[in-house]
Amino acid sequence: MKAPASLLSDDAGSTAEGIGLALMDFVSTVPLTNEPLAINPHVRASLIVRKYCWETAGLDFALALPPGPLNWLTLVPSLITVWRLQAQMISDIAACYGKYPTLRTEQMVYCLFRHATGHLMRDIVTRIGSRFLIRKVALKAMQSLLRAIGVRVTQKVIGRGLARTIPLLGAAGIAAYAFYDTSQVGKTAIELLSKELELSDEELLEFEEA
Repeated sequence: MKAPASLLSDDAGSTAEGIGLALMDFVSTVPLTNEPLAINPHVRASLIVRKYCWETAGLDFALALPPGPLNWLTLVPSLITVWRLQAQMISDIAACYGKYPTLRTEQMVYCLFRHATGHLMRDIVTRIGSRFLIRKVALKAMQSLLRAIGVRVTQKVIGRGLARTIPLLGAAGIAAYAFYDTSQVGKTAIELLSKELELSDEELLEFEEA
């Protein structure tokens, strides 16, 4: 992926657009995984989530330590790196449930952002009894969705940046949030991938933010 220098603009709209583009860059390809089908997938999935919770927390803590302007320069790159780790976690969870062959962008986006922007996901994933219906999203609709997510994330980026200005304590708070955020992504992934999935070929052609 290109260096995210363009994401560091002071203009919030430009930052949101940049984050949306960065998201499109990596969710368009499902990460490869070496995770085998598990005998007890729920137990294995829980262990996978715990592992990535600690990894993302450690990463965010380390990147939040540099003082001054360097701290701000690591803000968005650390966010994207955490998302990449979370995406890998989703692939690993899918594999242990035997769902990796049918994992696609729509499930990735749903698992990554459902806990934070649930209303944006209502047209993509629908629960019907004990199964989930996954709709295919056309490219332009997916780009619009990720731009909307970028706007939401930009607001959080500002808050995270302010928290980073507090030495050590701010880094600890950032790490704690990364742990929590990853645990929520993992919870959504387990909830989705442990159930029967129906993949619809009907395309969602337009995305309209509520």
